[in-house]
Amino acid sequence: MSKQVRTLIIVLAVIAVLGGSLAALLLIPRAGEDSSSGASATASSDPGISLIDKSKDADGKSVEHPVKKAVLKTGDREEEKDEDGEITTPAYAGEEFSLILNDEEDLVIDLYADLSVGASSAVNTLSSNLAAITASKKIADDPEDPSIYGFDTPRAVVTVTYHDDTTYSFELGDETPLKEGYYFREQGKSTVYMVSTSFGNTVSQGSLNYVGTTLYSAPSVESDDDSGQAILRDMKLSGRSYAQSFAFRATTTDDGSDVSFSPFVLTSPYRRMTDSNVMESYAALTSLSASKAVVVNPTAEQLKTYGFDDPFSVAELNLAVKTTEKVKDEDDKEVDKTKYYNVRPHTVTLGNKNNDGNYYCMVDDVPVVYLVSASSVPWATLQYDDAAGNQLFMKDITTVDKVIVKANGAETVFQLEHFPDADSNDDKMKVTVGDKTYSTPNFRTLYQWLMTIKRLGPVETDSAGDPILEVELVPVDERDAGISAKIYYATASSYNCVMGSGESYRVSADSVDRAVAQLEKYLAGEDLEKIY
Repeated sequence: MSKQVRTLIIVLAVIAVLGGSLAALLLIPRAGEDSSSGASATASSDPGISLIDKSKDADGKSVEHPVKKAVLKTGDREEEKDEDGEITTPAYAGEEFSLILNDEEDLVIDLYADLSVGASSAVNTLSSNLAAITASKKIADDPEDPSIYGFDTPRAVVTVTYHDDTTYSFELGDETPLKEGYYFREQGKSTVYMVSTSFGNTVSQGSLNYVGTTLYSAPSVESDDDSGQAILRDMKLSGRSYAQSFAFRATTTDDGSDVSFSPFVLTSPYRRMTDSNVMESYAALTSLSASKAVVVNPTAEQLKTYGFDDPFSVAELNLAVKTTEKVKDEDDKEVDKTKYYNVRPHTVTLGNKNNDGNYYCMVDDVPVVYLVSASSVPWATLQYDDAAGNQLFMKDITTVDKVIVKANGAETVFQLEHFPDADSNDDKMKVTVGDKTYSTPNFRTLYQWLMTIKRLGPVETDSAGDPILEVELVPVDERDAGISAKIYYATASSYNCVMGSGESYRVSADSVDRAVAQLEKYLAGEDLEKIY
């Protein structure tokens, strides 16, 4: 039971013994009377009692840095729980630290002055609270037993040096029984005041609360760049979270049509388009903030405890501003070309989760362990099969020179000739096999049937026999990436697709069988079924 509560119970007992309300009136000091009887003396209710104000200079002008230095010594704190048994204040070991002005005239905590931990708004809040201290109520002028207010084991002892080199020291006692605020007294004096809860919480919190929680932020766009946008340029993921490590980057104007429909292209372990529905929000992941710092300069044992000896996820990423510039192509035509600037590299390492589902996190080489929410690091559980686009290919037909298809033991080479200036869509492309011309609109439909073959996930069983279907797309531009795939029997419902890159995955048996059937119809000169 706390000292405040015990005192309150004693006072109530005395009131009951002396006769209720009459005794209560006798215990309240008259206006102007010196109150010296301890916790029962709670008369003065003068609001807004200014204890010290150094926010202005002698001429009444605001001072930019009213606090030059503050030494804070916080006391040990026992764990506190609410009526439901939930921990409201964790156990806390006291410490001593200082608020100082660094060489750049910024207020920092001395323990972290040499660390790249960023600025914390809590530092400014502390400075503001110390610049002008106001009490909400006077409690007692000269209490017989100051310990009943918690001054035998203060929550905080603070010494402030102001801009004019004057100093002011005070002690923060217990929280009041009704949690209206905290008991306060200037060191060397006996008068006890009550200060606000927010003031008490600010000056009694530990140094970790002053570590900045902005882990990184978006690079800035140049003022004359109207099209520039800060984005996640690329990311490489490894760690025990992933079935396989993989990497992806934002698509650019240099990418071929096989991946240009995606916001990102997978670059490792295989090159392929990404799933737009999964990846469309990733470009905006240009900043990261923590909920709080957990430990600074962690020991090897602490790193192991938090899971950094075997990280859950390691994300090596680059942020950048993506824009376009005008350049001349090989035909001397002016075209847009992707350009990056203000590139910012970062490494985000995630350890274990705490009981609330937040990750322990470290960023770059800063020796601080933070807590970050799972929602702020969505890549932590992203798998290659989630990120990979599910279509066999997504390639603009106007960029394709040949489509080579082999099914039922027969290979067919479709030669595509393009006429982009033709008026009719059917006249924009000519399809031939040898010296025979085939239907252009029907070939477009066949091309779409091939695109309906979609990945279902990783291969689960071995392939059997010869390929059921082989497809190769030969690009018009030799610099463009071609696409090839061989599809084998695996089970009655799914086949195995092996890409020319070496990637393997399952596809629907029905989609492959239907595509083969449409190929046979096309070669026979029959109309194809419409997909939609």
